[in-house]
Formats: sequence, structure tokens, C-alpha cells
Amino acid sequence: MKPINIPVMPENPMLAQAYVPFQTWPDKLYSLEDGLRYGTIFPELNQPMSWYEWED
Repeated sequence: MKPINIPVMPENPMLAQAYVPFQTWPDKLYSLEDGLRYGTIFPELNQPMSWYEWED
């Protein structure tokens, strides 16, 4: 399959409008047990809580 070149963000994004980046189907998925533990079967979406918090 030929890769698709899609930009990460639009060239002129509008303020206060949600934007979800295009995602491709990953080569690796979590098992069903790990998916239940992490809340997703996609490793790219598994972010530890500290990733969302401000760090000093």
C-alpha cells in the first residue's frame, strides 16, 4: 500500500475549533487484556497521566 502524505495540522487552523489528526492503522495493537487495562488497544493513544500535567 502506498503511504499517504497528510499534514499533522491544517495550514490555517481556526481558533477554538477542535482538530483530530488523521490516524493510520498501526502495525502493533495491544492484546484485549492490555486494551482493557489501558483503556485503548492503540499504543499511540496510551499516554501516562504525567504527560497531561504541567511539569516543573
